[in-house]
Amino acid sequence: MKKSLLIIVLAALLIAVIIPSGAIYQNVKSIGSGSVVARSPATPTQTPSAFTVNFTVTSVSGSYYHSFKIVITNNTDQPASNWVLNLKYDATVYSVWPVSYSFSNSLLTCQPYNQWQPNYTIPAGGSVEINGGGAAQGNMIWDVTVNGLPASYSFNPYGTPTPTPTTTATEPPSNYINASVKFIVDTVYSANSYKYEIVMVNNTDRDIDNWVLTFTYDGSIYSVWQADLNQSGNEFAISPYNKWQSNYTIPAKGSLSVYGMGTAPGTYISNVKIKNKPVASYSFIPYSSPPLASIPKVSPTPEATPTPEATPTPEATPTPEATPTPEATPTPEATPTPEATPTPEATPTPEATPTPEATPTPEATPTPEATPTPEATPTPEAAPTPEAAPTP
Repeated sequence: MKKSLLIIVLAALLIAVIIPSGAIYQNVKSIGSGSVVARSPATPTQTPSAFTVNFTVTSVSGSYYHSFKIVITNNTDQPASNWVLNLKYDATVYSVWPVSYSFSNSLLTCQPYNQWQPNYTIPAGGSVEINGGGAAQGNMIWDVTVNGLPASYSFNPYGTPTPTPTTTATEPPSNYINASVKFIVDTVYSANSYKYEIVMVNNTDRDIDNWVLTFTYDGSIYSVWQADLNQSGNEFAISPYNKWQSNYTIPAKGSLSVYGMGTAPGTYISNVKIKNKPVASYSFIPYSSPPLASIPKVSPTPEATPTPEATPTPEATPTPEATPTPEATPTPEATPTPEATPTPEATPTPEATPTPEATPTPEATPTPEATPTPEATPTPEAAPTPEAAPTP
């Protein structure tokens, strides 16, 4: 009896230690007359985030295109300059404007172009809005951060009431043309000159003849090569000259590019149509934006660093080839100086030694013949003076 009582007391103490008072009733949800232990809520209580991101799908065109807007709100009392938005989205993104962006493996990154952009700073307690487009709309976003800080966020699929509904979805999907357009700022020459390329891709099984491309653009265009250009404000229209032009047709399952010049490049295109039908997708690639990393463009400093290519000094070291100095040592061939040594033939100087023949100088010594001066000494004939002595 005592042993049974002791076991009961020990069991009660063990239960009191393992299960604190009231803990057994935590996270219990009543269902009918019974109860089950429920998991903690998926979204625990959070402290207010520094930023809030609102992603709204504003239009859907069938299963091949949708547009969206993203509103980033700064909940702090300090402005946020040169912000960086990162989020993951379960759809394909073709373009985002007016910002620099990249999209890869569901990760969308957006950042203002530079400090002169009006959206460079999110004011304290204020917000900025960006827009974009892609293929079929997604269903959610996740891993949202602004400047590396986790942000509060919401995702509103198409059809969710918004304070500023758009009208771009009023056109029936059948009115769209299965084509895509890409506007590329190809080269920036100066602050007042740049070159662009527009690529039109025909995804249908039929050629598109006598095409007319229209779009809205916030930059300037003053010429297009081998095509007509018309402009009204920010609305542009480009079309081929005539049916004899090589660019008259966008081939089925093919593409066509046109090129031109402008003064100041813009930041986005919109309302893109071919033959007055909205295209399935379009994108804008600014100069040196991340999508152009494969074709390096404005950060062409790495392209300008082909100094290692300019170091072909090892190629210029064909000095060993220039060492045919041993071939230039045909100086032994130039040593026909022994042939030029016919100086012994020129030594007929002994023949020129007839100088002894020229020594008839002794013949010229007849100077003793000119010594007849002794014949002029007949002065003793004048001595007949003694004949006058007969005076006595």
